[in-house]
Amino acid sequence: MHTLRLLFGTIGLVLVVGCAPRIHCSELLSPQFGGEGTLPPSQVVIFHGCHDGDTCTFTLPTVPPPFGNRIPVRLAGIDTPEMHGKCDREKIMARQAKAVTEGMLNEAKQIELVDLRRDKYFRVLAGIRTDGRDVARQLIEAGLAVPYDGGTKTANWCQH
Repeated sequence: MHTLRLLFGTIGLVLVVGCAPRIHCSELLSPQFGGEGTLPPSQVVIFHGCHDGDTCTFTLPTVPPPFGNRIPVRLAGIDTPEMHGKCDREKIMARQAKAVTEGMLNEAKQIELVDLRRDKYFRVLAGIRTDGRDVARQLIEAGLAVPYDGGTKTANWCQH
């Protein structure tokens, strides 16, 4: 059973993130797949939890199961400290970033993923808005994230 779940989850992630080579993403929402049309520019989602400050798990209700269930999403535009960081300070800040991100998402009346796409590692990458507020901007303002464009990471969380 676990193997089937893993297989369907992997297939779902491939289809939602990049789609199969001969299936366009919008086709997943066509009547043939049980949907009603193309992906909107933003997607209202259900929040499940966060791995760290910039990676959380969501269900996309407009994407048919199992393809839209419990999809990990990387928050676009920022980098937060790593949970398994290089020093105690980074690890502490990583736990804070995760707690703040989860707090914002748990308290939100509405969560939207915007500009869904894949990053260089083929992960789902999206902006996240809680009740219309940009989560990335809030984390940067709190000093728990730095701007990140997907290139080389420059933050040194171990410096005081």
